[in-house]
Amino acid sequence: MKFSIIIPAYKINYLKEAVESVICQSFKDFELLIFDDCSPHDIKSLASEYLADKRVKYFRNKSNYGAEHLADNWNNALSYCKGDYVICMGDDDRLTPNSLEIYAGLINKYPEITVFHGQTEVIDENGHVTEYLEPRFEKESVWQLIYYRWAGLGRQQFVGDFCYNREALIKDGGFYNLPLAWGSDDITACIAASKNGIANSQDICFQYRKNRHTISNSANADLKIKALLLQRKWYEDFIARQNQTIEIESTMRYLLLQQLPQHFEFHNKIIIYDDLKINKCRLFHWLSQQRSLSLTKLQILKQFIKAIS
Repeated sequence: MKFSIIIPAYKINYLKEAVESVICQSFKDFELLIFDDCSPHDIKSLASEYLADKRVKYFRNKSNYGAEHLADNWNNALSYCKGDYVICMGDDDRLTPNSLEIYAGLINKYPEITVFHGQTEVIDENGHVTEYLEPRFEKESVWQLIYYRWAGLGRQQFVGDFCYNREALIKDGGFYNLPLAWGSDDITACIAASKNGIANSQDICFQYRKNRHTISNSANADLKIKALLLQRKWYEDFIARQNQTIEIESTMRYLLLQQLPQHFEFHNKIIIYDDLKINKCRLFHWLSQQRSLSLTKLQILKQFIKAIS
């Protein structure tokens, strides 16, 4: 069993930590592929410190994919992978030292499953743990995966806390392509889990870093809304075409259909609110978009009032 770990790199601030978290794995059979997305920083020099290790490879993209085409960047990197299982992590995130060993145990226990999730904790700029994300059942259906993601405030999850069977992922079309990869990780996991479910680790495998270099801006807000509209269409189609004979899954399917409008309305409001906090003049832009967003003018005005208060 061999793992391919992908790090699409643009920022350099925490890249050394990300790379060393892979190099120091207790499970040694892996390849680490660093993809320089035409960064203005000297990613190559940093990567060259590790190239004596034959498991480490450095590539520089011919052109910059950027944030909007992030999923294309992931899929380009996927095409270079040779391992049996693939993890795509951020250039500022970290694997825990036993991460691959934990995944290997899950893979051996559930050989029919093609997607695995690692228990995650959130770290700050200094690497201090600020949040432990809630544990999951060791094995879940795709319906549970979606339901618990949507329920309440929703489970947090990120592309880097999933591990995929490489051949199955490629057969499914790779990472699902959405603007900014906004929701791409969710849908990719759902497609993989729709066959035999998903297995979840009970130990911490992944550390997701929240820091000031994660930028939200007005241009991104429009792309996020576009991605949400595409997500909604995908979920509507996916839920509608699934035939479930197990009673509990039929119940979850029904609940998801009921929750779907509210779920996407809620996230539309969050994006609009965050955008209006940055630029109050964007109110008129969002009012002109209200029908396509399935929001009323009053709902948008409420987000504006919250943003200026």
